[in-house]
Amino acid sequence: MLDFLLLEANTAFATAVTLVMFLLMFQLLGRVFGINIAKQLDRISPVELDMDRAVMASESGLSALLYWLQLNRLPLMLWSMLFLLSFAVSGYSINWVTYQTFSQVTHPWVTTPVAVIVGLCFTALIGKLLAEVFPKQINQASSSYSGLVAKVTAGTAHKNHPAEAVLVDNQHQKHYVMIEPEYEGEQFGQGEQVVLLRKQAQVWLAAPLSGF
Repeated sequence: MLDFLLLEANTAFATAVTLVMFLLMFQLLGRVFGINIAKQLDRISPVELDMDRAVMASESGLSALLYWLQLNRLPLMLWSMLFLLSFAVSGYSINWVTYQTFSQVTHPWVTTPVAVIVGLCFTALIGKLLAEVFPKQINQASSSYSGLVAKVTAGTAHKNHPAEAVLVDNQHQKHYVMIEPEYEGEQFGQGEQVVLLRKQAQVWLAAPLSGF
């Protein structure tokens, strides 16, 4: 069994399991020294969503993908370990079946991408269940986005028809928000830069950057 686990074709999956062990070790060492490694990773994460579940589930674009993957609901370390384990189990399972059936394993160029896709699906499925037990703390500083410049990333924003936009805050963290014009008749297309004015429910009212 050990020989199978350490086959060259299983290198990527063995590496994923090793990374999980290192992450667990760092988390345990952090506990010993009074440092929450998982929380620190969340703080330096380049992506933070500022949308509720209903809005994200109904939208398209990167925010919808992150929502489906549960990246907005789980601590980054937990999500990373879940994906790595799902990837490893998927890859090992595929190679085990082919090894038992044909006495040889599938080529890594075939197994690895399939394992990534299957791993992401399992991550999304299991992550949805784990999110109820290990909810990620929501950033409460979103009101400080007022006055920041955002760029529309998906869709066209009209009044009462928000679109996705991305901004970088003063701590150089990237955030995805939903924006719409303040006034009727205005619209913001993909790639257009706007200034965030104020938050209304789960959507930010914005004005064109050219007006400032």
